[in-house]
Amino acid sequence: MQKNRKRLAVISAIGIAAVVGVLMVSKPTPKTARPPTENVIQNTGGSHLNVAPSLDGAKQNPDEASSKKTALSAPILDRYNGSKDLREFVLYALQHPERGGTYYAAQALSQCKSIVAGKYFKQVQTPYSIGKNDEKYGAISKATDILRARCSNFIADELSDSRISEVKSNGLRDKDPLLLAEKAFLEKTTGLSNSNEEQKQNRKAALTQLLATQDPMVIEDIGPRIALQADPDTGMRGYKFNGHFYPLTSDTDVGLAIYLLPCGLGLNCDSTEFDVVNRCASGVECSDSRMDYVKNMLREKPGAYEKVMQVYEDMINAIARESVSSFL
Repeated sequence: MQKNRKRLAVISAIGIAAVVGVLMVSKPTPKTARPPTENVIQNTGGSHLNVAPSLDGAKQNPDEASSKKTALSAPILDRYNGSKDLREFVLYALQHPERGGTYYAAQALSQCKSIVAGKYFKQVQTPYSIGKNDEKYGAISKATDILRARCSNFIADELSDSRISEVKSNGLRDKDPLLLAEKAFLEKTTGLSNSNEEQKQNRKAALTQLLATQDPMVIEDIGPRIALQADPDTGMRGYKFNGHFYPLTSDTDVGLAIYLLPCGLGLNCDSTEFDVVNRCASGVECSDSRMDYVKNMLREKPGAYEKVMQVYEDMINAIARESVSSFL
């Protein structure tokens, strides 16, 4: 029981920390690069690699989201969900900043930057240790192979901080709508305000732009900040949703619901999703999905999982309706 409380506290802390920075990456112009394995990328003879297929040819996922309108970034998300080689995906996404492609490329490169730094990335085979049963070893080995395959085609320069900064600037210059929405949200919700009313209006404007994206990766990055506020009377921090205030110190269930939001907006959250597969490869816990992970965390708290899922569904409905007032 004490272990589960610690795990709940950890995931809540991780969610809050996740919104502090916006990891943006730059359009790669590699000095050398391995050729892609599929016919998605063409070398035009210059220093840049170009993507052949158009967005119109991207396969759509019928379960992509529960929103009333199709997100502008839907074709990019669809390609990201099915990608087994993130370098190939990045080169594709960078061709479409108008669809949020620069933002998605930034996320993919940031993910691989963290993966290649891990000790298991350079191992040819996942080491077997006493204490791991065959099933757990098999799951860890499979997860590690998935991450290696996704990130092995990058060269070091493509994952450097300088490239990250360059593409962030390029994306903002090219008016990538997801970059702009996240930047506006962070600026308007963290800047100083002269009054509570001004603060509320700033938050309202930021939420309007954010919810209009209907994008799971942006919601993932913003994380708890979509609902995190300070009580005007007590100064206590907590989640505010649909007129209810949930103190951060005593109610972690809402934080878990926010962790699941990207799944309801179209992100593939099964065992191959980045957060799930990375946790497994690291030897922390192997789960079938984000939902399965949360359910396991709450198995010793009767009714807690059902509460999380109810808040999750209500939030997904509010986002789909672009109901800014639900988060004020």
